[in-house]
Amino acid sequence: MKIYRGGFTLLEVVIFMSLFTTIFLTITYVNLGSIKNNKLNEHKIMASYYAETLGEWLRGEKDASWSAFLINSDLDDNNSIDYCFNESTLSTWTAGANFFQGQCSNNFALNNIFQREAGFNKIIGGGGETQIEADISVRWYEGPELQQIKLNTILNQYE
Repeated sequence: MKIYRGGFTLLEVVIFMSLFTTIFLTITYVNLGSIKNNKLNEHKIMASYYAETLGEWLRGEKDASWSAFLINSDLDDNNSIDYCFNESTLSTWTAGANFFQGQCSNNFALNNIFQREAGFNKIIGGGGETQIEADISVRWYEGPELQQIKLNTILNQYE
C-alpha cells in the first residue's frame, strides 16, 4: 500500500517559481518604463516653462524700449548672435556666470539640468521695418540622450 503525503514535487515548485519570477519581472519592467516616461514628461514641462518664460521676458524687454532691445541684443551691426540664458531669474541683460553672449556649450547650469539658449537674427522687412527672430532652445540630458524643446518667435516694433 502506497502512502501519499500531500506535498509538492520538485517539478511543481520549479514551474511555480519560474512563472512567479516571469510575472514579477514583467510588472517591474512596465513600472520602470512608466517612471522613466513620467520623468521625461516632467522635464519637458519644465523645459517648456523655461522657454516660454524667456520668450515672455524678451517680449517685455522689447515692449519697454525697442531701441534698447536692439542695443542689448547687440544686433545693431550684427545680423545674428547667440546668448546663453542660464539664470533662473531674468532681470537685466547684465553678463554674469550663467548669462553671457555666445553659445552655452556644455553649461547646464539652469536648475542643474537645463541649458537655455537664444539665437537672434535681424530681419529687414520689405517696408524697411526691422524684425528680430528669436530662436529659443532648452536642452537637457535624459539618460544618455540629449533632449530639446524649441520655441521660435518674431519680435517687431509694432505688435
